[in-house]
Amino acid sequence: MMSAQRSDLLLFIISEFIFRIIERKFKKMVIISAAFKSWLKASTNMKLSSDASVNRIIHEGITDFNSLVDFDKQTIQNLPKVCKETIAAIVADPANNITAEVEVPGANVSSISVQRLLVACKASKYYDSIDRVMTTGNMHYMNVLVNFKLEYEAYEAMRKEDVPDTPKISDKDGDRKIIRWSPIFLDCMQHHYGAKGPLRYVLRDDAAVKSEQEDPLTSHVTANPAQNTPGIQGTYYGESGSLMEELIARLPHSGPIFKNDNATVFQKVEEAARGIRVSQLSRHFQGRRMDGVLTLP
Repeated sequence: MMSAQRSDLLLFIISEFIFRIIERKFKKMVIISAAFKSWLKASTNMKLSSDASVNRIIHEGITDFNSLVDFDKQTIQNLPKVCKETIAAIVADPANNITAEVEVPGANVSSISVQRLLVACKASKYYDSIDRVMTTGNMHYMNVLVNFKLEYEAYEAMRKEDVPDTPKISDKDGDRKIIRWSPIFLDCMQHHYGAKGPLRYVLRDDAAVKSEQEDPLTSHVTANPAQNTPGIQGTYYGESGSLMEELIARLPHSGPIFKNDNATVFQKVEEAARGIRVSQLSRHFQGRRMDGVLTLP
């Protein structure tokens, strides 16, 4: 009886030991999909052109679309220099839980690949901020990101422009003063920016964000077939119709960034409404979230 118990205990210990070893190995492994490797290599996407370049850039941490969110302009621009260097092989050291790894040869990363990866990084942060899943479709460079690049550059330029002054509520408009002021104020907030987009999103009517099933990314084909890249011509926005409107419609009404943006809008309303009764504002903005000034939904 005791012998059987000891055998069972020994079997349990051995199996647990093997499980832990396998678990540690899998934690170190990063599974790279064939589709993502193809996206990195294809001439219609990141144009890395060789398997060696793809393998080397993967070892810098670009392992899937979500990983691009962690990269910035400087780290992407440094890739050609960094990826020229070979990553030395690692000799196994079981005593210190170090597994063997093969050498990763250095490889060339072209300027065109760097430029496309920069656009892809911006797109990844954009999709992440509006809660859209990145796919080989909406991250396709020639079909989607070429147009995204143009609109995003225009958006970045607008962010650098001087912001308009906060419009004041005028008593001269009598009982209609809030109604007349409101659209002017909303337009003003479209040209004031928080960390992730125009502050206009704080004042949208519905705080909830539609699911991707309810509000899918749209697709289109140009009138001239010669201008269409093979495959589906997609967009980077849903029913909103543009990058700016997508940010307004889908940036979340939760988390620390929203809290800060909400406080900023509150200050703008307070600045505009000095001398105006809060009840008048509350009636007009009923249902919109402006903590401390207006009625909460």
